[in-house]
Amino acid sequence: MKKWIFAGLIAAVFSGCAGSNKFDVSMERNEAAKKLSKLEENADKKPDDPNALYELARAHAAIDSLELALTEVNDVLRKEPAFYQAYLLKADILSRLGRNEDVLKNWLALLNTSPEQSYVDHVSHQLGMPYSIESVSVGPGDNYRARYSPDGSMLIWQSNRDGNWNIYLREPGRSLPRQLTISEGDDEFPAFSMDGKTIAFTSTRDELEPKAPGNQNRELYLMPLNSRNATRLSANSFDDWAPFFGRDSVSLYFLSEREHADEKDVTLRKTQIYRLNLQDSTLTQVTSGDADNTSAVELRPGVLAWIRIAEGQYAVVVQDGQAKTPRVLYSSSDPKSGLCASPDGSRLAFFMKKNDNIDLWMLGADGTKPRRLTAHAANELYPAFSPDGQFLLFSSNRDGAYRLYRMNLAMRTPAAELQVRIEEMLPEKNIKTSAATPEE
Repeated sequence: MKKWIFAGLIAAVFSGCAGSNKFDVSMERNEAAKKLSKLEENADKKPDDPNALYELARAHAAIDSLELALTEVNDVLRKEPAFYQAYLLKADILSRLGRNEDVLKNWLALLNTSPEQSYVDHVSHQLGMPYSIESVSVGPGDNYRARYSPDGSMLIWQSNRDGNWNIYLREPGRSLPRQLTISEGDDEFPAFSMDGKTIAFTSTRDELEPKAPGNQNRELYLMPLNSRNATRLSANSFDDWAPFFGRDSVSLYFLSEREHADEKDVTLRKTQIYRLNLQDSTLTQVTSGDADNTSAVELRPGVLAWIRIAEGQYAVVVQDGQAKTPRVLYSSSDPKSGLCASPDGSRLAFFMKKNDNIDLWMLGADGTKPRRLTAHAANELYPAFSPDGQFLLFSSNRDGAYRLYRMNLAMRTPAAELQVRIEEMLPEKNIKTSAATPEE
């Protein structure tokens, strides 16, 4: 991986996790200036005392004498390799010096000394690796937009393993996934109904003729799991995509550009959220205006959250009850997508691009500051909560093609796993990936 990408990744990691520093190794600048002479004298009197030298290093770091502080903290670790606080101070100094690769090597050195779990947790938070992750075996090809069934027993996702996008299902008691759709078009965005017996998805199967740029003409379909007979729900010249069932079981929400479909300049078209009543086929436009309203999810029955894109800002918003204006939970210029909600509606997860890297982030539905969940040099996309809220399913190309992974939100990252994931971030360990990031 190119050095500038690596540097940007580490910078984003530390900027995203600075607030989780449980162990404060800093010293206030004025305090350090006042104590410096006494600390130097104390270190001279006690040359074999690592604590005296450590306090002197803290003071030098506070007044920006970073190279001197680094020399001193290295002397501390030579005298006492198990002086865990010294590793934390060294990481801070190295980060301020811009020596990002050495920061990672320092964390590995700390973990290799068998530190207490509190230090493992500290490092995992600093690097944006707070929870344990395991691979989910689903087969070859690129695999995206995976979702759990409402009871958690099945997984559904889209894969291009046979050349075009089709939808696959993993069921209990079966070692291999079952291919649900077979068409010459692309079948994407699978979503379970609330009873888990039907799926909604988008497809270009009936719109295979060449289209102008921006005119994908994806249409909406319903299909029972026990049949390949799909029912077409939309038939028009608009692009309809990303369907999901409302918790009332009769609402099907989706995205569409139909409000501005006649615009020849595709950049002028705006994505809006729509609701289709599956009982009487009535269609309601949920959002409107000059912003793109995309990546929608339901927090509670009838209460939606989505990503609003306007004037270079990507905002996570929620429409509370009868409020006319959506409430902004979090906004920045960093591109975001793939919004999903925990079963109780208290948490939102999404992927966000910062410094040329795409990672997963968690945001409280009350608008608390987002927390980084992944910090790999590869891309992490399309998170989805398990029905019990314990796991977060996602796609990543960390092993080349996009595979499925599962994050255990109830398990802190073990030291051994953390070591492996830090090693993967080092430039010599990075695996270049060529798989393209999918578009919404």
